[in-house]
Amino acid sequence: MNDIINRGWIDLVLTPQRFNEVKRIKDTWEAKNYYKECVSRLDHLKEWKTPIYYDNLKLLKHYDCYGFETDRNLLEGDLIEANFDFNIEGKNSLRLKVSSYQKTIESDGLEEETKLLLSEIDANRFNPLIMPIKFGECVISLKRLVNTISIDIKVNPPYYGENVAHQSLIQHFEWQTLTKNIIQQF
Repeated sequence: MNDIINRGWIDLVLTPQRFNEVKRIKDTWEAKNYYKECVSRLDHLKEWKTPIYYDNLKLLKHYDCYGFETDRNLLEGDLIEANFDFNIEGKNSLRLKVSSYQKTIESDGLEEETKLLLSEIDANRFNPLIMPIKFGECVISLKRLVNTISIDIKVNPPYYGENVAHQSLIQHFEWQTLTKNIIQQF
């Protein structure tokens, strides 16, 4: 019985959560412009919070790779801190590092993609000079295929050790709200 419980827990932890939104626009030029707006909302952390508000997110901060608070577009190596209204095992702060940030455009111009890989790091090791312990990760993929713009967020919780999984807050961020904030037209 204990093996079944452990296996069920492992399957639950290994299964990624996915959040999707899709928008179709009739005109190709309008779709290109709208995609650029979506990319700018993804690039700038202030745009993550408006206009749809999160239920449990108190504060969202953006730091450069040296740990200084900044108000510019996201870059690879930057740090994101999300503070929640609740505590889980004494923690109320989710810390993410931008591990990878890629923008690709197909040669025919009909397909564009922006991919952002966020890795959850240990709250006690938020200092960028200390090698962070990686918990879970999140892949955000914003894509335009002709007149269709889509966002796909895949959240992979930690998969090594029950202690790490209980300390992780990556699954408590409201990723569905983020998809709506980025792709919905206002």
